Amino acid sequence: MSEDFSTSTQEEELSALENEISQAEASLEQDFASFAAEKLASDETLEELFFEDKEGFILQILQMQNDFLNEGLRAKMQRADTLKSDIEGKKQMQGIEAAQKEFLEAHPDADMAALMEFYEEELGAKYKKELDKLEPKDFFTTLYEIYQMRNKKGDEEEHLPRELEANEADASVSSVGSEDMPMNRL
Repeated sequence: MSEDFSTSTQEEELSALENEISQAEASLEQDFASFAAEKLASDETLEELFFEDKEGFILQILQMQNDFLNEGLRAKMQRADTLKSDIEGKKQMQGIEAAQKEFLEAHPDADMAALMEFYEEELGAKYKKELDKLEPKDFFTTLYEIYQMRNKKGDEEEHLPRELEANEADASVSSVGSEDMPMNRL
């Protein structure tokens, strides 16, 4: 397994974040109540709104709640989602790398660079789409089979006889004097 695709540090960070998030969710209401009470005590305009504009006061409380959530939970939740995505991507790459290694052990004569060049430059979108649906192990095996068939077909074309380069006049001149030709028989 390549170090490039190691997920252990990200999995540890994700686990710690998930613990923080669950603890924060458990105490969310109490923590926000304390946060809002502090804000009310230090902001006289909020206190005035409470008595003079109930709707404006509620809107301010809701804005405060959104700010509180953004500061605490949302950033952690976004980071957790990013970590999950990165971990999944690395695990997929581990699977591809393992399948490639297994394929090369089964086909030591295979040239991976040539295979990938063939995939990128010579295969059409239709074939690529079908290959991309396969599991990594099957992907490499099928790609190799297509590659070999294409190369075999190319080799067969190289061994075909070349076309003769002659024109009709040359053929008729050599046979004009022949007595076997129906027009020349008397």
